[in-house]
Parts: sequence; structure tokens; C-alpha cells
Amino acid sequence: MPSPEAQAASPPPPQMASPPDMSFSSAPENPPFVDESPPPPPSPATFPPCRNPIPTHVPPPALAPQMAVHKLWCVAKPTVPSDTLQLAMDFACGDGNADCKEIMPDGNCYNPDSVVAHASYAFNSYWQKNKRTGGTCSFDGTAMLINNDPSYLQCRFVLT
Repeated sequence: MPSPEAQAASPPPPQMASPPDMSFSSAPENPPFVDESPPPPPSPATFPPCRNPIPTHVPPPALAPQMAVHKLWCVAKPTVPSDTLQLAMDFACGDGNADCKEIMPDGNCYNPDSVVAHASYAFNSYWQKNKRTGGTCSFDGTAMLINNDPSYLQCRFVLT
């Protein structure tokens, strides 16, 4: 048999609660209030922004031109040795009839005074003049086409 102290420490036995009375003797005197009016409109902040209605007739897209215009410039490859670039530039400015006035000491493209910079201007001048009649941007593999305008400061690379 447990000691009196152990009996005092033990919890009382659980008691079962009876369920609430669910029977109604009569209907409530007043029915609950039911508001049958339409709800108020939402605040304007919840409305989506007004947009023009979608047109029922959408015009067809404009026809693409037969040939897209590409802006390309011919420049010297910076990895080619200077003496090789110089020979190609001599051709461009000589027999190639490139306009090389701007890379002369008093020209807008003289600076930077480097073979790569001068050859790039000369190659582009030659190619822009001759590309429609079979001229290429090769110069024995020393040149390449780019699509970013290489013009800088007052030095403008032509584009035709």
C-alpha cells in the first residue's frame, strides 16, 4: 500500500464532463440579422489600372527588307606582327586607293601612333570603298570584321 505522502502526491482520478445540452425548447425570439444588400465596392486601390481595350484588328507586321543592313568595319587583328601589318597597310594606302590622309601626322586618326591603329583605319577605308565591287577584308589574314564602331574622339571610321 502506498504511503500517505505518495497518496497525497497522486492526482485525483479524471472526471468525465457531460456534453452540453443541444436541445432547443423553442426557436429564438428574434432571428439573426441578415444583410441582403450588395457588398460595397472595393476601394479604388484594389482595381487594376485602366488599359486601352485590345484592338479587334491587329495590322500585320511590317515586311522585313530583302537584305538586312549590317554595320561592319574592317580592322587589323591586334595579334598580327607589326611588320606584317605594315606591308598590308602599304598596299591599302597605295594600290588599294584607301583614304589614308587621316592617319598622317596632322590627321584626326594619327594618335595613337601605332601600326595596329593606322592599319585598322586604312583597312576599313579600303574595304568600305571596295566591298561592293569584290573587295574583301582579309589582307592576307591580317584583318577582321567587327560590328562595333571603332571610331574614337575625332577619329571617325567611315561606314558605307
